[in-house]
Amino acid sequence: DAGVPHLRLEHRVIPAGPSIPDVVANIALFIGLLHSIVYKEGNIVRRLPFEHARGNFYSAAREGLDATLQWFDGKSGGVDRLLLELLIPAAGEGLRDLGVDSEDTEYYMDIIERRVKLRRTGSDWQRGFVRRRGRDMTALAQAYYEAQQSGQPVCEWDF
Repeated sequence: DAGVPHLRLEHRVIPAGPSIPDVVANIALFIGLLHSIVYKEGNIVRRLPFEHARGNFYSAAREGLDATLQWFDGKSGGVDRLLLELLIPAAGEGLRDLGVDSEDTEYYMDIIERRVKLRRTGSDWQRGFVRRRGRDMTALAQAYYEAQQSGQPVCEWDF
């Protein structure tokens, strides 16, 4: 404000839903990864330069599960592979280190894993709905609401 630099953090994990199990899975992934990375990876600022982190943010926003990301120490790869091979296991380990029940950890990490393997995120579901049923946004919102009421994660929703 008023020409003084400040820091703004946006925490988009919670609204990324779209169902309650998806929201909890997203939070679990975030918290588990945060713990795992902070306590096991050392100084990540040197291992992942800001320009790569910024590029990853925009690439993931544009391309979703099709994005290619830069990772620590100059490594890169598809976000799906990165999630399945590194991030989901690291998050699970971080959650266990924090004392989260192993059944809960497995349940929520499984939701993330199934979303990746089935390529079914909230935005993928919405695009699939439009491809199959057209651009009726009222029908999309109604179907979205009904699917949310099922209590199932988005990877199990029908179009």
